[in-house]
Amino acid sequence: MHTSAAANPAYITPLINAFLTVASEIPVLVRTPEMIYNYINVSDDKVEEISISPAEKAYRLGLYNDGYLGSESDLDTYRDRERDINFLSVQNAHLPFGGEVTVPDSPLHNIEMCLPEMNKIHLSYLNTEWDNRVIEKWKNTLYTEACGLDKQYYGKSAFTYIQNRLGYRFVLKNSVLTYSASSEKLNVRLTLQNAGFGNLNRNKRAKLIFTDSTGAAAYIADYGEITVKDELEFNVEHGLESGKYDVYLRIYGEELQSVPLYCVKFANDGLWNDYLKANKIGSFERVSA
Repeated sequence: MHTSAAANPAYITPLINAFLTVASEIPVLVRTPEMIYNYINVSDDKVEEISISPAEKAYRLGLYNDGYLGSESDLDTYRDRERDINFLSVQNAHLPFGGEVTVPDSPLHNIEMCLPEMNKIHLSYLNTEWDNRVIEKWKNTLYTEACGLDKQYYGKSAFTYIQNRLGYRFVLKNSVLTYSASSEKLNVRLTLQNAGFGNLNRNKRAKLIFTDSTGAAAYIADYGEITVKDELEFNVEHGLESGKYDVYLRIYGEELQSVPLYCVKFANDGLWNDYLKANKIGSFERVSA
């Protein structure tokens, strides 16, 4: 879509519509914002007024940028960088956005310059092998106070920082378990922070897993499909016998032969249980009445 003589509205717009119609549940990514504007039939002077509702097919229409940070226009990706990024900051809030960095002498991928835009545009992914010269630049550049306030990354490479921030990155900030020691009822309230550039663009499934002193699952509460957001709350009647229990939250996409796939691992140290594919969120003791 960047070197073909057929990369014009007469050909691209019908193709976009065909993909959005047939692939009715997944995002469709095109090469430039102009292709999106053409599809929704919005002129340049009306871009700032664009509002696309979830009911419209164009809600799933996003961007793949293979000239990322290569020049002021990202190698002809943008016609008006500030305007187009403002549009994409809204559109990419619910879509994947990424591509390939390029042109090793561009100042736009200097770490102190690119991070604010990566956050604004909700960067989800990048090709780790192209442009390898830019990747090496990031690996040999340190994240410092000039880059931001994440003190735990001071002295680490820009590559590590960017890699850890691509897409969503949930941090458990608070976990409150409310219960009576003699009751089977438990209320769980969690506060999460998304420290990533991007967002979780799909609903997930959730299970609370209660493990006993041996580490075995003593009870599992299945909550089905959930939207992962800043505040999560679960109520459960567990029916457990007296004893001490750890509580884990598994957030996942689906199961294949009883194996959970696409599990969400919180960024906190020490919470992840690889066997359960779940994050530890607390403990409690049950005392039989």
